[in-house]
Amino acid sequence: MPSDLPTLDPDVLAQVVGALVVMTPEGEIVSWDRGAEILFGFSPAEALRRSIFDLVIPPDRAAETREQIQKALAIGAAVYESERSRKDGSSLPVAVTLRPVKGEDGRTLIAKNDRDNSIIRELSKVLAQPADVPELLGDVLVHCLDAAGLSTGLLYMADADGRHRLQAQFGIRADRKGDAEAVFGHAQLMRRILESGKPVAISSRTPDGDAAARDFLARMGHSYVLILPFVVLGETFGELVLASDSHDLSDESWIA
Repeated sequence: MPSDLPTLDPDVLAQVVGALVVMTPEGEIVSWDRGAEILFGFSPAEALRRSIFDLVIPPDRAAETREQIQKALAIGAAVYESERSRKDGSSLPVAVTLRPVKGEDGRTLIAKNDRDNSIIRELSKVLAQPADVPELLGDVLVHCLDAAGLSTGLLYMADADGRHRLQAQFGIRADRKGDAEAVFGHAQLMRRILESGKPVAISSRTPDGDAAARDFLARMGHSYVLILPFVVLGETFGELVLASDSHDLSDESWIA
């Protein structure tokens, strides 16, 4: 499968993926990516070796954060919504995912992914009106699709085990948008992503490739899926998946 993909602006992609921070269970920051710098305003030099509680966790969210860290350590993951403080003093609603990972020295660390939840919070206020959901989701996803060179589509979040995050991210049931497990839970497809550590693209129009993924896309009425794994200390932390029903890609040589 060709490995070259259309160029994705790193800053735009960082905003899509959010802030990816690795810290000790006590909160000492050991890794601070570009997304964290964009989201919170602190450079790596300002953040590394500091406590996450002193940097971006509001005092009234400290107990919640410690509780969620313990939950992640106990069961392998924690997903919740919270608030964060930026360098400029402003407050930001975030969707948070925590997972324990192993450091090179064998230490157990916490990988923390914070995503800007501002638009999602506004969306949640009107989710009682199903007719508005497609239009609202389109507003939420437009910057993601632009970054990937696609025009229209849907967004799915999944962790390395294939558990989709539609309900956690958007407050709507996953089965309203199809059986995401057909892609995310397919062992061969997930193994390919985990082993490559690189973006994987699949087309329903391509005769070869993963049959389960193509069938999923066909049922969804979409044509493409682009999976972008982001890796922490050698372990796949999650995948950002975009499916598009557009055929506007200028170069399809990268499609699996």
